Amino acid sequence: MVARTLFLWLGYVFTQKAVNLVVLTMVTYIFVRQETGIERDSLQKIQDLIAANEILAVGAAALLYTLALHAFRPLARTSWSDIWALRKNSAHLGPSLLHGVIIGAITLIATASGGYLSYLGFYLRVDEIALSSLTIFFFSAAVLMTALVEEYIFRACLEPVLSKRLSLGSTIAISTAMYVCTKAFLFDISAVVALNLALLNISFSLFARARGTFVASALLYFGLFTTMHFCFGLPFFGQDMPGILLLRPDSASSEPGTLGYVLSGGSWGPENGLIFSALLVIALYLPQLHSKKIS
Repeated sequence: MVARTLFLWLGYVFTQKAVNLVVLTMVTYIFVRQETGIERDSLQKIQDLIAANEILAVGAAALLYTLALHAFRPLARTSWSDIWALRKNSAHLGPSLLHGVIIGAITLIATASGGYLSYLGFYLRVDEIALSSLTIFFFSAAVLMTALVEEYIFRACLEPVLSKRLSLGSTIAISTAMYVCTKAFLFDISAVVALNLALLNISFSLFARARGTFVASALLYFGLFTTMHFCFGLPFFGQDMPGILLLRPDSASSEPGTLGYVLSGGSWGPENGLIFSALLVIALYLPQLHSKKIS
């Protein structure tokens, strides 16, 4: 079981890096064919294009990973239905999703109350409503696919194996270290982001344990990030996101090193802010520790 769990985790990381490399190669090749050579501005364009679609690439890699596991049954012992288990966990869909939406909304309210956000209006323009809606749909689908795959690996595979040999605290500590390392492979993260990812993993773990399924924490994950980034368009890991409504960091909190940037996350997104850290501790972590449902 330990070997299988490590195989699943390493396979996911490898798939993500492989897809990232393929995307980088394809984009670079297109620029080379269109231009006489790779110049400094071309390199910047390549970097910007890849970064703007990084979430889509991560979601596509998660989908490819799931299909590969399904194709290699029974060797992998994981099918599509094991990961995409929404129907058989339908009782958790609404409450878990709502929990994530509430946490996301509280984060927005707390950040806006500090004067760190500016409202720019609707992203969905009438003349481009179909394209804008499709863009939001694909980004949201990518986050949902990523959430289901990652929560399956960590909550349904890794933590049950660790729990047979270790205490709850040790299990969550190892899970958290591996979770942060996984995100560090995918994105450039700061110390504050690493802290918030650690708090998120603890929260997801306790949430899944209390409800008995990884689907609950996956939907919490999806509801949280969809609310902040695709409903209100806040930056996600440093990249501007399409949103139904657009909120952006104000000029004072966009400068790294300022108090507003440290608290709100600035142009990097709320995951880089201490407001998000405090809310995670209060709204997610501490209440779950006192829940009688946690074993």
